[in-house]
Amino acid sequence: MDQSLAEIIGPFAGLAALAAFFGGIAVWGVALRRKSRGIAAVAFEPRRPAPWSGVDVLALLAAYFLIASLALFSAERLLGWDFNPNRIEAGEAPHVESPESAAAGHEPIELDRAHPIVVLLAKRPGIGTFLLCLATVVVMAPIAEEFFFRLVLQGWFERIDLRFRRLFRYSGRLVGTGPVLVSSLLFAVLHARDVEAPPEADYLMRMLFIDMVVKGVLLVFGVFYLRRVRGATLEDLGLKLDKLPHDAGLALASFAALFVPIYAIQWGLNALLPDSVTDPAPLFLFALGLGYLYFRTHRIVPAILLHMIFNAAALVVFFATVAPK
Repeated sequence: MDQSLAEIIGPFAGLAALAAFFGGIAVWGVALRRKSRGIAAVAFEPRRPAPWSGVDVLALLAAYFLIASLALFSAERLLGWDFNPNRIEAGEAPHVESPESAAAGHEPIELDRAHPIVVLLAKRPGIGTFLLCLATVVVMAPIAEEFFFRLVLQGWFERIDLRFRRLFRYSGRLVGTGPVLVSSLLFAVLHARDVEAPPEADYLMRMLFIDMVVKGVLLVFGVFYLRRVRGATLEDLGLKLDKLPHDAGLALASFAALFVPIYAIQWGLNALLPDSVTDPAPLFLFALGLGYLYFRTHRIVPAILLHMIFNAAALVVFFATVAPK
């Protein structure tokens, strides 16, 4: 990464981590005090059942695969892009570490276990790469993934949950538990990765750009489909513009509450299982927080903002701990 950019971002990492740590203590303190008084940490806001069904979920999944296939085909045929990952040969260095990084106390980057974004930033540092990662990871991915996993998928599961409760008459305290758990588990599983030789930077750049385009098109199509075909209102889509300041506060408080537990699990599992990719475990906890926020508020903005903050924090952690200089 360009040294001036790393120098700008790096010093803020420690301050941000301290703020998140002490902010988390304060948030958990408030939440426990509210719990002792019989008050929920996040007020529940009911909604009508989602107007979409499993058929609509399958339709959006089919649209995703179709859009992705068309995007890859078009890029290959019209732009001449090569989507061969060209992974490094066996015996090459599985990590990246410069003398400056070692002197600064930075950890070597184990590319065979690293997230593709980390691999890309390590193999092709530069402002262009950083901006592409910012646009895809911090902006587009949180919006598109929260739209599908929380709004569409969890919303449909909540509809099923209400139907089951009428049939089996279980406690109202359990309502929402199943939808949050199942959607969170799917989110974590679908983000699982294997330990493998990292692909070349060109491949990662192209796939990242394609991923951003596909998610953007799917988001537009999904909103249009739910609005026109299922008559979904803005409230059904989890949007209440007058709640934006409150939603931003919820996202920041949730980030403070989850920051330490998630990274503690991540680093602890990495130490215990050095030959495995342990992302699903912390991602499951993260998804539980996202699902809880959506279930309690039935607004998508808090989950999107929390997702954005966490992804941005991951980039800051990269610059502070392992970014090659």
